[in-house]
Amino acid sequence: MPRVQQKSPRQAQRDRVSSAIQARGEAGANIWLIRPPFASRDLALSSDFQRQAFYLIEGEHSFVRIDYAEPWWSGSPASSAPSVQGEPRHFASAVSYEGKKFELYLDPKGCSPATQHIGAGSGLVHISGYTIDANAQRVENWPRIVACIRRLLVGVSPVVERRILLELGSARAVSMRELAFRLVDVNPAVLRGTVAALLRRREICSDLDVAPWSMATKLHLEEGS
Repeated sequence: MPRVQQKSPRQAQRDRVSSAIQARGEAGANIWLIRPPFASRDLALSSDFQRQAFYLIEGEHSFVRIDYAEPWWSGSPASSAPSVQGEPRHFASAVSYEGKKFELYLDPKGCSPATQHIGAGSGLVHISGYTIDANAQRVENWPRIVACIRRLLVGVSPVVERRILLELGSARAVSMRELAFRLVDVNPAVLRGTVAALLRRREICSDLDVAPWSMATKLHLEEGS
């Protein structure tokens, strides 16, 4: 009698995630497990477009709160009504500084305008390939920024946060290089991770929509803060 080979825990997990993705009406071959910066579980994404849309949304400075829809989380129960392939799908809800609510839909084949700021329009946002292309620099930067946050395994130090905010409060704009020079006693990885966390919490601003994430990145406080 042939011996049945048991699957490894990793293979079993992949099968579960693949099944959940297929229940959404998608192919389960190209899988991205991506954890939002301050979350305790992963999103299960199945295309490069979905991955890029995630980083586009994470980098939208006007969004102070982002809630991803339940079907996109790994381990979520399968929806009773799978999405029709090609139709826009609800991906996340967001809230802006002013308290305005946005509903974000993935529409890879759509013809939405190539707006630079997805939080500047109406409360219903369709993210298409045009939107991704219009924000290519942001989409390239934010995987690295999220990774810096995730590396802070013990969490962000309030003391380092306050020191960064004080330095930014004394000048109109400060580069990462200059900030590192001023805070030379802070571990470089901790400094990068703390800056990244402040960016994600929208407590500071940057030029990351138009320039690469580097030691030349310009940082400043929100106007009027």
